[in-house]
Amino acid sequence: MTTRFLKRLPLAAALLTALAGAAQAQSISLLDPTFSASDLGYANGSWSIGSGTPELVGGMLDLDAGDSVYQSFSVLSTAVYQISFTVAGEGRSRLFLSSDVGLSNFTTPVATSGTVLNEVTDWGSTPVTASYNFNGVAGTSYHLYFSGFGSGVTLDNVAISAPVPEPETYAMMLAGLGALGFMSRRRKGAARLG
Repeated sequence: MTTRFLKRLPLAAALLTALAGAAQAQSISLLDPTFSASDLGYANGSWSIGSGTPELVGGMLDLDAGDSVYQSFSVLSTAVYQISFTVAGEGRSRLFLSSDVGLSNFTTPVATSGTVLNEVTDWGSTPVTASYNFNGVAGTSYHLYFSGFGSGVTLDNVAISAPVPEPETYAMMLAGLGALGFMSRRRKGAARLG
């Protein structure tokens, strides 16, 4: 091996390490996403009660007709984020996300009331994981609401995260950097000859 290669090896290792760390998904920290606190919306400062009397049953949130909870959060960077949660029940539920930045930032159908995901869904008795996407704007405050209709639903494992970038993106970036290095080396060689 040449001395030049050995000098560049630590630089290449550092670059690969930096790229590997950048591939992790960014998640938003919701307070008490699994509803493990003994109180809702009081001392733990997490989910606030919007209406009714939602209950914690077996570590899950039970939303009967007229019950609702909400939590506010903000995103750290502008990206597409995913809201996911586990839900089950014989009743129906409504989920909606609102923001002060306007309706153009949402990737799913938007209601005219200034909210997105304002839909009533019959979930069925088998627990399912549902997910929705929205375009988050850095530093913007969002408000996530869940409410129950009919005979009620149970809710658990609420999470908000940004998707992991595709490997093709990094491969294309590395190919571009390689091409730049090749052209730079070629120009240096041409300058020596000329």
